Amino acid sequence: MPTYATGNLRTPDGRYLQRARPGDPTPLLGFHRADLHRVLLEAIPSGWVRPGAEVTAIRQDDETVTVRCGDDELSADLVIAADGIRSTARRLEWPDAPSPRFLGRTAWLGVSETPGMPGSMTLGPGGYFLIHPVAGDRAYWAYVTSAGRPGLRYDSERAEPLKHVGDWHDPIPALIEATTPETVIRIDINSTRRWRPPRLT
Repeated sequence: MPTYATGNLRTPDGRYLQRARPGDPTPLLGFHRADLHRVLLEAIPSGWVRPGAEVTAIRQDDETVTVRCGDDELSADLVIAADGIRSTARRLEWPDAPSPRFLGRTAWLGVSETPGMPGSMTLGPGGYFLIHPVAGDRAYWAYVTSAGRPGLRYDSERAEPLKHVGDWHDPIPALIEATTPETVIRIDINSTRRWRPPRLT
């Protein structure tokens, strides 16, 4: 559903730094990834998707591309590698490509059953909190902050962001508390792009 989340900038006490006006900027469309997967799966013939298939080789000639998955080989005119930041296809085709690099950021992600939630982005010390309404009277949220190293994990991944934003404006604490604890996702933010500092002249 349409959301102006990044156009509604707020401070932790709830004050608006900027309010989006309908149509300016162009709204984002927020949707749950599971809903997208369902729509895509319903649009293709049964058996086209092979969950858990591991690509072990890619071979190309003048006419086709062949992908090996276990004992099977599949050929096509075109192969699109949409297998994420740790792409097997990229590693096979470009072994010298840089590996993902930790950017010093970590994020908690969640979805809660919260109807009528307006989108917003709250900028606070050391991090920001993003709210996107999605279909089905739900709201997607993300808290992004700095991390000294990747792989840090906590006994309760829902309780940890509350330590940082528990005193921020409504509905931020309520959104986190309304999220089922085991559904909160924790990710470290990585990039495969090589960053170069700007030249000073």
